[in-house]
Amino acid sequence: MSTTKTFLESHLPFTFAHASVTGRDHIRSGKNNHDGFCVIHQHNATIAVVTDGCGSGSQHENTTNHNEIGAVLGARLVCSEVLRALNNYAPESQHLLFDHQNHWEWREGIPGRVCVKLSALITSMEVEDRAIFVQDHLLFTIVGVLMTATHAAFFSLGDGAMVINGEHLPLEIAEANSPPYLAYRLVKTSLPPQSLILTVNRVIATNDLHHFLLATDGIAHLQRHESDMLPGTDSPIGPVSQFWTEERYVMNRDALRRRLSAIATDVVRMNNLGTAIARNPGLLPDDTTVILGKRNEVCEQ
Repeated sequence: MSTTKTFLESHLPFTFAHASVTGRDHIRSGKNNHDGFCVIHQHNATIAVVTDGCGSGSQHENTTNHNEIGAVLGARLVCSEVLRALNNYAPESQHLLFDHQNHWEWREGIPGRVCVKLSALITSMEVEDRAIFVQDHLLFTIVGVLMTATHAAFFSLGDGAMVINGEHLPLEIAEANSPPYLAYRLVKTSLPPQSLILTVNRVIATNDLHHFLLATDGIAHLQRHESDMLPGTDSPIGPVSQFWTEERYVMNRDALRRRLSAIATDVVRMNNLGTAIARNPGLLPDDTTVILGKRNEVCEQ
């Protein structure tokens, strides 16, 4: 799991919280958390990205899937290259990244520079089979936001979750046999080039942005179980909207992690008579990573 911040706090009027928990199924099978995230605050912008490493088993003999490596590296590299794209322009020209959602930087500049750095890493390691290494270590989805004092651009490649001012934006649902992972640019693939770009899903004036949530696709399990009881309790899990309507998730930076962990963790207890064991399985089978951003004002309902 990756967590990076250049400055401790954003220069924008927002508070950020982030958390990542390992899914129940990964814990049971002894697998690592395959998600990554990165948040960088600079003097003129904040960039936040969540990534989800491909969790399917390796298709090759004697290899093990470790796409958490790609997720961790990818989160940092995407953040760095998005900020590089912004800072390549003089302040009076930075609006171009927001005015044109098919800007060359989103289609080729940022994805291309990330892949150049990943390719250099592969070369430096003298990998015997480039395709196998990419398949087993460097496949990850991307969900992110670039925020400046004037605009916020929300972007993605692959699946996940994105909520802006309470609106759930649909992200691309890839075909099961050919998900569009960025690192496929490094090997031969049947995927069309236009599927391996960053899609700008929404551009919004920063003054109009009140809250947002970025998450890997594990959050879908929380949405399915929002009416169920929190494992081991008589309290409902509640909807995803609790994260931006309840102040505790930004007032206490660990509250988000604790809530996700409570939903994900199996609970085993004896009944009141001490004669039987009650088993309450965790309800987040997949790794779940969330970045929450909320304007510094009274809690919104």
